[in-house]
Amino acid sequence: PYWLSFVARLRDAGFDGRVAFGGTYASRFPAHVLRTGLVDAVLVGNSVHAMLEYSIESGERGGEQVLDSRSRAVGVASPDFDLLQGWPHDYGVDPLLFLHPADAAPRTVAPVLTAHGCPFSCSFCPTPLFFDDQYSSGDVVQAVDRIEAHANSGVSAFSIWDDTFTVSPKRVEEFCRTIIERGIEATWWCFGRSEWVARRP
Repeated sequence: PYWLSFVARLRDAGFDGRVAFGGTYASRFPAHVLRTGLVDAVLVGNSVHAMLEYSIESGERGGEQVLDSRSRAVGVASPDFDLLQGWPHDYGVDPLLFLHPADAAPRTVAPVLTAHGCPFSCSFCPTPLFFDDQYSSGDVVQAVDRIEAHANSGVSAFSIWDDTFTVSPKRVEEFCRTIIERGIEATWWCFGRSEWVARRP
């Protein structure tokens, strides 16, 4: 509802460009989102492929459309945030997320992506819907390279946006070992499975 009202305000302000929605709700109920009349397209699943296709072809297409990328092979690529002027910026992330005092100032947080999907099918999680139960991981060293580059520019906090970073104990250990060996001073968090962590204190 928030983003639909946001699009409505854009239209009222004179914006007449095309609008595509993605995310959990739109992927689950694309027809409902299209029926609002505020959205030109819905990107179902992992939007990396669908957004590219939509951006290139939207000038040649008209009317309502649903682009479904769930059946496609999932590659791993972190966005090049250097293309954004002024990056990195202040996300205003709750400092408690990094176990800091409640009165600590928000920190600049750089997102890092090392894998897509998850091999588990938890009933409460939308990831299986996005990636059709596919999982693919990228090179850990390349991920640490990105973290090190940001750390050298003064960023000390990172959010690893993998759907489940702790899929492979060996991979997580390689990640941590590489950070330690390079002497990178950084705080980071990730999404993982609680029993994986509990078994490896």
